[in-house]
Amino acid sequence: MSKRLSFLTKKSSEEILSAKKQYFLVLYTVSWLVILYYLYRFNFVYETSDYNIGFALSGILMLASGGLYHFQKSPLLSISVFFINLAFISGLLIFGTGGFAAPGAIWLMGIPIFGAIIGSRKGLLLGVGLVVMIFGFFTLDEIYLHSEKVLFSQSDFTSEKRLSMILFFIVIMPTLYYFVKKEDERIHKIHRQKEEIDLLLKVLVHDIANPMMFADMKAKKLSKKAELRDDKDLARLNVMISTMMNVLRAVRAVETLKDGKFDVLFKPTDMKACLKQCVEIYKDRIEEKQLNIRYDWDDSVEFLVDSEPTILVSQVLANFVSNAIKFSYKGGTLNFRLYKGVDGQVSLTLRDHGQGMSSEKLQEIFQMGSKTSTEGTAGEKGTGYGMPLAKAFAERLGAEIEVISQEKDESSDSHGTEVNIKWAA
Repeated sequence: MSKRLSFLTKKSSEEILSAKKQYFLVLYTVSWLVILYYLYRFNFVYETSDYNIGFALSGILMLASGGLYHFQKSPLLSISVFFINLAFISGLLIFGTGGFAAPGAIWLMGIPIFGAIIGSRKGLLLGVGLVVMIFGFFTLDEIYLHSEKVLFSQSDFTSEKRLSMILFFIVIMPTLYYFVKKEDERIHKIHRQKEEIDLLLKVLVHDIANPMMFADMKAKKLSKKAELRDDKDLARLNVMISTMMNVLRAVRAVETLKDGKFDVLFKPTDMKACLKQCVEIYKDRIEEKQLNIRYDWDDSVEFLVDSEPTILVSQVLANFVSNAIKFSYKGGTLNFRLYKGVDGQVSLTLRDHGQGMSSEKLQEIFQMGSKTSTEGTAGEKGTGYGMPLAKAFAERLGAEIEVISQEKDESSDSHGTEVNIKWAA
């Protein structure tokens, strides 16, 4: 499925790239016509040959750009050479006809626009850099060099300025409209394809869930039979089914959040009961790793939070407790501490003494798209959805999450992970 989405996105990108290449060829052709037109104008209308070396250099760069485009598979170098030349010839023509006061000065603004259309962000930055260099040269010339320019009569100046503005509008507006239209079509197509894939995912999850639940129930029932308790293949099957069930639950949870179907009834929820319920859910895994559970709270105090207990246990606490078990060493300890702040704010600290996380991984654990899934201390597998989902659901339930972790290499005494969850008073 992900390969299909990647293929569709790649296909859309190729369509945009093809349009950009066509636009580049049009711009390339127009540039040649402009160079030849102004070569004629400078030599036979303005009667000056002072700029012929510049025209010749521009022609060489144009030929080089065309040759690179034709013979190279990647057009990046060709486009870069072309835009350097575009800036050069534009700067030359504008410099020769008055610099900042030239009737065609507006065309300098087109260089970053053309760059952005063909080369996206890199093209835009290149265009801006080139224009800044041209402005710098014009400023230097005005202050220190005072070079002679091709001078117009007032009527010629007005007609040239009018022509430049009209041509600029004719070139820029249809160009922007075309590429905005193409981009809108591409985005619309991607959204439509995404909706189709989301629908397919929902159908698959629904159709797979029931057979998987039946297989899970049967496998657990078989595991209870005395003659099959030590069957390694059955144990492996249970692990595989459990992994698939976890993936299905995670996908369903993601869909719930994404679709905005999160309409729950908040009520006073006993945190001590929720924690004990969550520990009971993972009783088998806790016993398998021989973990010690330590509760640290005042039994005479009620720790009530305004929440939804089912979601709190199944999507928030279960994910954090499961992670703590997964990354704890055999015979380790899990600490659960409940306390109230001076303002009555209920806080939970869940602490394991396992392998911990690096600072890099700690920054990515709540990002849904990051590949943060790591094997546990006993080789347990994960989906990578647990922590992002836990945080997302916790925030929807009005809680704040903070995670602190140290790897064993960083500290032999205080390694492990600490999860702090706080609710408003």
